[in-house]
Amino acid sequence: MTNAQIDKVLNGDRRYGDAVGKLILRDGDFIKIINRLKSEAAGYPGLDPEGLRLVRHKIFNAPNAPVSYPFLWDITRSDYVQWNGLASNALAGPLGRNAGEVTGVFAILDWQEDKRLFTQLFGFSLSALLSGQFTLPDLFKSQKNKKKQIYFKSSVDLFNLQRLESHLGGLQPPPWPFCKIGKDDYYLPKQPNLKQVDERECRTGTVKIDKESRDRGKLLFAMDCQNCHAVIKRDAWDRLMVSTIRKLDKTGTDRAMAKNNVKYTGKSGNMKDTYQTVGVGHLVVKEDAPVVQILTAATAGVVGTPDADKWLPRRIVEYIYALAMTIIDNPIKGTIKRGKYEPDTTSEPYKSLLTYRARSLNGIWATAPYLHNGSVPTLYDLLSPVECKGENKSGHLRPKTFYIGTREFDPEKVGFKNKEGVGFKFDTSLPGNANTGHDYGACNRTSKEREDLIEYLKSL
Repeated sequence: MTNAQIDKVLNGDRRYGDAVGKLILRDGDFIKIINRLKSEAAGYPGLDPEGLRLVRHKIFNAPNAPVSYPFLWDITRSDYVQWNGLASNALAGPLGRNAGEVTGVFAILDWQEDKRLFTQLFGFSLSALLSGQFTLPDLFKSQKNKKKQIYFKSSVDLFNLQRLESHLGGLQPPPWPFCKIGKDDYYLPKQPNLKQVDERECRTGTVKIDKESRDRGKLLFAMDCQNCHAVIKRDAWDRLMVSTIRKLDKTGTDRAMAKNNVKYTGKSGNMKDTYQTVGVGHLVVKEDAPVVQILTAATAGVVGTPDADKWLPRRIVEYIYALAMTIIDNPIKGTIKRGKYEPDTTSEPYKSLLTYRARSLNGIWATAPYLHNGSVPTLYDLLSPVECKGENKSGHLRPKTFYIGTREFDPEKVGFKNKEGVGFKFDTSLPGNANTGHDYGACNRTSKEREDLIEYLKSL
């Protein structure tokens, strides 16, 4: 495309003032751009579908790093969250975490130029201050850092997010519910009472956990796993889930998700040339900035924007309440990360994010598929090797493909049953889907040892 064609696509016919937004591109602006890219009228590029795809790939980062939903119990008691330990959970961290997640998936974003009365009178807003579009020294300058500021209006309800976070504080890992008959036969207790299934007693002669096997598995876990996966009491009132951060080459799991967060870049828009604070100091955001940098700035703007669709007094009261209660109810204090990783430096300020986070495994039986990208269907497979150059004592390898989407649980292998042709086919050979890593001597682990480990994991 020529510069003249680009100008035509962005501005249309200047006589009618038909330009797209310069600060924010809204849905209508995207429709205009697409129609003009396809237009064969004079001055327009007239792109075919293949040409449109090339433009799309040039503008947007193609998704290539799927992640599995993490479990929610004990999330309020974790020191760091996200698969790569991106967000500290201290102070107002939970509000930022939840606002960022909602912004990324469900929220309606009505971001626009900030023309509110308060902003016009005082030259800034709280969201502009938190997102770096305005700094306190700008109060005494005639020339501000940004002549225009973004109003992060959205459907994100910070008050309700705080209420949800408070509710999650009482969520505990689900106990193993299946009763065992013999070696490989399981059933769910069905007594006609009001108890939930994991609290019901097994029939006489059957048990939920084989204690001898569990005790052997506990020793194996202490030797091979507990260095990273701390054991905590599931119902302790003061339990704390401390993460262990590991470098990518230590875990060996697929690197795409962690690398994308740091290496992928996007257009920073109005955040260009703003100052953002990171652990090692302050950074000036460039036009092409790391995704993590843009996401952090935008999330700060959302957190600094009280719910827009409420009566003003209610909006202010609920905003103050949500912020205050998030901090007051939060049991987490600010700490440095624990584990073996390369810390952030002034030359690589996000280096510590090239990692994956290990956490306590309470309730792990209910969280299949496994690894951060959901590339391993069952615990049985997770404790098996991907490949063995020498002897394979386990007698089993992780599957290269499997189907996900079924709801039938496999209590023997601990995961959902893999039914050929039912659901979505997961192919571990695709970018971002690798099922490698986290084997830790799996080739030398016998099938009996694997069964003992699973029995212990079921008891957590």
